[in-house]
Amino acid sequence: MPCRNTAAALPLLLVMVACGGPAPVAPPPEQAATEPATSPASSVPLRGIVATSQGVTTFCECGAPSGQAVSLADPTGELAKAYASVGANPANGIYIELDGSPAVDGKTLALTTLRRARALGEGIACDTPVFEGEFVASGNEPFWAVEIREDGITFRSPEEPNGRTYPYAFTRTETGSVVYATKIEKPAVSTLEVSLEPVRCSDSMSGELRSFKAHVVLDGKKLEGCARAGVPNGEFGSAPLDELNRFTGTYPRTVHLWREPALSKRLDALLGTSMREFLENMKVQSPLMKDHGVFYVTGNKPHQGGVDNAFFLADPASDTLVVILFVKGSRHDFKEGGRDVALPAEIATMIGNVEKP
Repeated sequence: MPCRNTAAALPLLLVMVACGGPAPVAPPPEQAATEPATSPASSVPLRGIVATSQGVTTFCECGAPSGQAVSLADPTGELAKAYASVGANPANGIYIELDGSPAVDGKTLALTTLRRARALGEGIACDTPVFEGEFVASGNEPFWAVEIREDGITFRSPEEPNGRTYPYAFTRTETGSVVYATKIEKPAVSTLEVSLEPVRCSDSMSGELRSFKAHVVLDGKKLEGCARAGVPNGEFGSAPLDELNRFTGTYPRTVHLWREPALSKRLDALLGTSMREFLENMKVQSPLMKDHGVFYVTGNKPHQGGVDNAFFLADPASDTLVVILFVKGSRHDFKEGGRDVALPAEIATMIGNVEKP
């Protein structure tokens, strides 16, 4: 099962500062970029659930196995501010996204920026994948939303739930703000400008904290809201299977994981006619987990655990997929290129239980 605020295993240093976005290198204000090679979204957030109880704060990364929570220090009180903003009981925890990297000693994690904080139970936590574009912004009264991707900028509102898509274009300013100014001619002339200011922003309804203020002008009408950065496709890493980082903590059925481009054709080729058994044996499933670099999902046919099971593994380091099926108690291994993948401890234990005489 996924890690859920369990006992701390390692110390974690949290150096929190006022929320901000990626630190851009600003060209002159008049220099506009139209090529996605200069994308302003440039870093991958650390995602997870943080909770504080009896003076101890723990952080559990999305998709981490049970028992891999770590302790957090909050010297500047940023987490306390986040709890208050979203109206959450610290003991119940909140979902957060942060920037950071491992310290030299390998035993601590230095985190520098709180990107996002949201209360649990509102439909967004580890069960939602990372946005696959550059930025997503929204505001209230009236509600509106903007999704910014390299193939277009889409504006949505209650009047246009399917959205209106504009050509992609952006400019950086000397202050580090990002401005997207675009226009369409058909079916009617419409202009859209989205300015993203890298300062802390609190959603006016949910209290969710984000790291950008969004200033939008749609056909001359001004709208205000908050924005957060996403991770465009291909930016989780150079290995084809690195894209699975987008989905850690999500349930495969809710994101149609087996149909994702990174997996679909490969799974079909690997399993062939056994795909039907795989899908049946994944009807009761875990979220997508990750342990020591290996992604995995465990599953079983309803009411048939220990007899009809499925185990999915993906190793970006060797670019290998492995599926282990138990059909009526009989084991069948499917390995790309005949290569093995080191079994995460949870899967090794589960297989051992299935195979017990």
